[in-house]
Amino acid sequence: MVYVNHPTMVKADIPFGGVKHSGYGHELTNLGIQEFINKKVIDVVDINAAF
Repeated sequence: MVYVNHPTMVKADIPFGGVKHSGYGHELTNLGIQEFINKKVIDVVDINAAF
C-alpha cells in the first residue's frame, strides 16, 4: 500500500489495536502510522532536468 502526500488516509483493511482497556488505538497517530509502514526512499532522476 503506497500513499504519496496523504499520511492520514484510513482504510478498513489496515490492522488496528489499542493499549489494554484504555480505548486509545494505534491508528491515526504519528506513532501509530510508524507501526504499519516500512520506510523507503525512491530517488527518481529526470535526466532532462534544467538544474
